[in-house]
Amino acid sequence: MFSFNKFTWAALVSGLFITFALPVTASTVTLDIGGPSDGVEAIGPTTAYAGAAATFSVNSALTNASLNFDLFCLSRPCAGTVFLTKSTLGPTGSIVGLLAGSQFSGGAGTYTAFSGLNLAVGTYSVVVQISQGFSGWIGSQSPTFLGDGRVTHVASSLISSLNPNYAPTSVFTPLTSYTLGYVLSANAAIAPVPLPATGLLLFGAVGLIGAARRKRKAL
Repeated sequence: MFSFNKFTWAALVSGLFITFALPVTASTVTLDIGGPSDGVEAIGPTTAYAGAAATFSVNSALTNASLNFDLFCLSRPCAGTVFLTKSTLGPTGSIVGLLAGSQFSGGAGTYTAFSGLNLAVGTYSVVVQISQGFSGWIGSQSPTFLGDGRVTHVASSLISSLNPNYAPTSVFTPLTSYTLGYVLSANAAIAPVPLPATGLLLFGAVGLIGAARRKRKAL
């Protein structure tokens, strides 16, 4: 008849402890503000607006986040800078909460605003500032909102080039024609089983070992 010895019990306890202590594999989260992409909002140093921005909220922590958007270059070459700030855009907005920034140049295509970032709960804005050329951020009059609830689209806005403090910051004009399109992809940050819970599991298993040993001695 098979019986557990102390080494078998130890191996079982170790396996349970490792299994319950490891983090759960994170699931992929995507916020897609899309639609038929039936128009663009013109931006550039020769237009009324030097930049454009979109705002979204993160409702639970995300890891390895990236954001892509589509630009249409109306007068080549097009070049500019992308900012990600942990703030809203408006009269009190600024780049104090700047998290990432990158430069880009070229023609029409999909650009990566940032990647590999961890985003805590809060409100974020991605800002595209055009420094050369006449460009457009592709948008839609009938956007499609896709997501799993961890992120929420809030609003889109155009940044006025007439604002002397634009860096980007301050004055914005709400969009009335198109919703700017972008896709935010990330992994949900799922915490491991808390240490107290794994500790209780370990102590409980050790107690079972002790009980088994006492039973063997009694026999």
